[in-house]
Amino acid sequence: MSSGADTKAQVALEYIIVVGAMLLIVTSMLPVITKQSELSKATAAVRDGATYGAALRALGFKAGSSSYVPEGAIKIKEIELVDKGTNGNLKSYMFRIHIIAPDYIKDNSNYKTIVGASVCTQALRQLYYNFNGRYPGSIIGSVNTSYYYFTCGYTFN
Repeated sequence: MSSGADTKAQVALEYIIVVGAMLLIVTSMLPVITKQSELSKATAAVRDGATYGAALRALGFKAGSSSYVPEGAIKIKEIELVDKGTNGNLKSYMFRIHIIAPDYIKDNSNYKTIVGASVCTQALRQLYYNFNGRYPGSIIGSVNTSYYYFTCGYTFN
């Protein structure tokens, strides 16, 4: 026959075991959660930057190295995350931005380069800002985070 004290002790012990098991599961999942959170943050930053770059371009602003900006609004159709393997000890991804533009921009390779570069530059600047708290001092071609190496490319639809 068990006493009430033994039953209370057994309940407390079972509670400690359950809490300990939950803590162990959460702790073991923390690196996966952290990496996925960083990837989600990067994707959101690139989306914001590309949209901002397209809006600036439509208003007539140009990339720093451009001498001319073709007129006409463009739209960001899709942003695709492409796995590029590894770069050193970082997982490498490229954001491929699908741009919808007027035919006269798509038919002129110089215009396509100017427009695509300005959108990608702004996307990477925003990505850099989200992870470093400041904008880069110069034009950048890639961004490193704790777990990832990101680059940007574009295509026209």
